[in-house]
Amino acid sequence: KGQFARYEAKASLVTILMNEKRWEEALKLTEEMLAKFPDDISSRIQKGIISASLGRWPKVEQTFQSVKGFLPTRPFHGYMRKLEVEYYLALAAQRQQRSATFFERCVRVRELTDANRDYTYTDGLAELEEQAGLLCGKSSLP
Repeated sequence: KGQFARYEAKASLVTILMNEKRWEEALKLTEEMLAKFPDDISSRIQKGIISASLGRWPKVEQTFQSVKGFLPTRPFHGYMRKLEVEYYLALAAQRQQRSATFFERCVRVRELTDANRDYTYTDGLAELEEQAGLLCGKSSLP
């Protein structure tokens, strides 16, 4: 009877707010979603991306570490999600000037992309791989 429609609408609104770069509003809604559904992987990822857009690097790291822990328990935890997590963890390390951690995380990014060269492309994957290549070097990226 529409019990979940309110939350689906909020999830859609978060995406709209992110597209409009209205980060604080998007973060507030994402936190509301996570209060109701703490295991929602999409809201966790959105929170991490929003935190990155706001330059809150320790929060980015914390959020994506929690996502990384959740991924193996989810039925849809393929290449794109893993790459997204490793990319944002590498970016957070770089922005916090932690070069050893940055290097380690870029190694993971490269291992993922090397292992998934024949992956079926979905919306956003090519862009994510491009961003990862710019951050970690393109030598091993498609």
